[in-house]
Amino acid sequence: MNDYHDLFQTILTTTDRDDWLDYLTKTKAWIYTQSEARDDIEKDSKYQLLKELIDINKLGHNDSKNLEITISGLEKQLQGIKILKLTLCFNPDRKMLREILIKMQQVLADTFILDIDIDKKILGGSVIEFEGKYYDRSLQRKIDGFLIDHKEAISNLLK
Repeated sequence: MNDYHDLFQTILTTTDRDDWLDYLTKTKAWIYTQSEARDDIEKDSKYQLLKELIDINKLGHNDSKNLEITISGLEKQLQGIKILKLTLCFNPDRKMLREILIKMQQVLADTFILDIDIDKKILGGSVIEFEGKYYDRSLQRKIDGFLIDHKEAISNLLK
């Protein structure tokens, strides 16, 4: 069994996952071509984690067949990660993303990454989509609901 725990701890969002998938594609291409791309691969911040993964799984750095199998397995796992779509009215930093992810995983008792969408129209709160379920906890929805519920009273006040 491959130990991807440290690597998966760095993946919070679909953007992170896609960056890793791109990096792994470049790495697999390098394995076959042994081109100048090695410098780019080794300069990437992901290189150290991938190197540790190779060492953990006791693969030789020149064992291209097993290296490709490991990378392909990792790609498959990355592509299979569940996704929670989260709409916010602001762009959270990495620290906040990690806190949101941890809290949402505790609440939903599941493991997933975030697909963040920024929509200033929601004013505040969030909209969550996960496994076919939709939860609108936005401030805009609450305001709309209040206006509908109190339409007559508001209309009377404005007369």
